[in-house]
This record gives sequence, C-alpha cells and structure tokens, in this order.
Amino acid sequence: MARSELQSVVKKNMRHVLADDLSACERMSAVLDEAARLAAPALVRMLREERFSAEEVRREPPGCLPELPQAMFADTPTENLPLAAAKLSADMGAYLAAYVVRLTAEVKRAGLYPSPSMFAARAARTAPMRVAVPETAAFRRAMEVLAARTEGVEAQFVRSFADACDAVVGGDCAYCILPLENSRDGFLSTTLRMMTENDLFVTRVCEIADESGVVTRFALLCREGDALPDGEDAAQVALRLSLSDAAALPALFTAMAALGVTLVRTTSQPLGYTDGYAQLCTFGGTKEALFAWLLLLAATRQSCILLGVYETVTSI
Repeated sequence: MARSELQSVVKKNMRHVLADDLSACERMSAVLDEAARLAAPALVRMLREERFSAEEVRREPPGCLPELPQAMFADTPTENLPLAAAKLSADMGAYLAAYVVRLTAEVKRAGLYPSPSMFAARAARTAPMRVAVPETAAFRRAMEVLAARTEGVEAQFVRSFADACDAVVGGDCAYCILPLENSRDGFLSTTLRMMTENDLFVTRVCEIADESGVVTRFALLCREGDALPDGEDAAQVALRLSLSDAAALPALFTAMAALGVTLVRTTSQPLGYTDGYAQLCTFGGTKEALFAWLLLLAATRQSCILLGVYETVTSI
C-alpha cells in the first residue's frame, strides 16, 4: 500500500475515534447535568445554613462525583498503558471540572454568588481597624496603599515582624502587614513560617518598589475570622496543598486548566513530621472559576488549607 493511502487510512481511523469520543462526551454531558442537579440542593442548603466550609464539603461531598476506575484498563496491553493512563487522567479531570462548573451554576441560580471567600470565615468590620506595622519607610508606604480603600484605619507601629504577629494573635490589632516575597529573594520563609504557625490569612496584597528596583509584595494579614470581604477585583487565592496521591496530579491539572484557573506561583515547604513537602500555591482566575476550583479540591478530599483570598491593590 502506498504511503499516501496509509496516511489516508490513519486519518480516517482517527476521525472515527474522535467521533466516538465526541459521542461519549455528549452522553457524559447529559449525565453530569443530572448529577449536578441532584447534588446542588445539599450544597445550597449548606450555604444558606452557613455550614459551608472546605471541611464540611470534605465530610459531606456533593454526590455523584465522576469516577473512572483504574480497573477499566485491566486488559489493556502493556505497550498501550501510558496512553490509556493519560486518557484516563484527562477524562477524569475534564469530567470533574465540568461537574463543579455545573454545581457552581446551580449555586448562582439559587441567588448565591459563588465567591472563593465563601471558603473563609468573614467577620463584620468595625472601626477603628488597628493594623500592626513595622516602623520603616517601606512598611509605611505599604500601609498607605493597602489602607487607601478602607475607612477608619489606625496604624500601630511595632519594632519587628514577630511583634506585628504578636499584636494580631494577642488581640491588640486585627491586622498586621508583613512582606510575602521580593524580586531578589523570592518567597520569604520567615513570613511563611509565621503565617502557618499563627494561622494568619492573606486578605490584601500590594507591590512596592524601592530605590534599587527591588519589588516587594506586602500582605495585609489577619486571623481568618477578621478577614476583609474580598472586593470586585479579587482574583487570587493562596493555598497550602499537600497531595499524598501523586497519581491525582494529572487529573487535577487537567481540571484546573479546564476551569480557566492558572497557577501563578508555587514554593515547597518541608512538612517537618515526614520527609514530604507541602506546596504553597497561588492560583489566579475569575472569582467563579476559583470558587469551582476550591469546591473541586474539597469535594475530592484533597489536603489543603486556604491561606488567603485577596485582591492586589495598586499603588496610589
């Protein structure tokens, strides 16, 4: 058979495979619509009863989560296993993403705007809002930028990062300002350690450049119950993500891409009690996409802690 004829046969066979996949996708779409419709009432009830949280969703995940058992490829020839595994992960991720998108739409139809801030406790703000700020020129500038859109802010100047954290933990201040990272040194391990040890939560971020051109990202931190409501521009969430099952990664990355969520930055943090690492990740996207992503992580029982839901405030 001539080469051109072989190419024609291969293309024809590929079209048949793609047509079969398309037909399967259409059938699965109808199944996912029905699954989301059945699962949505429990999710909406959680929200209306103010029981909604990542922990609650993990305990009582929305029913009918898509599941593709590995056993379905038990009879696959060894040489085809890599392709079969890739297809399984891609299908699983796409189905999970489609499912949580449908659940998010059901939440929206119930009159509850799906925001990632729903995964965090949010306390009513009372004036004055006291903020612990290390007393340097850079921190004063960060204070001006971060507080520009909030009324009733009072600065309480302190001597060190530790004093700023202690002011929040001890209740003297509701918030503190600390540097998250800079363009010279990357993530600042001291701040990350203080955040995790004291359960501090990122609620706003700004970028300040010094005279030498080094750009530092400063964060307004608080205990989670004192977090500011996220604004219209909130488009990033910070997570401490620890995946015990590496096999879940391909499906999760597929789902993340399908939802339109981007991984903005990540850094590793030693767990301490084992040889493993947690990933400190920042994800970006629309608020609706980020809500769906957090819902997916909780529903699939991933081990993650929400470190912040925030907007990046531009300099004034």
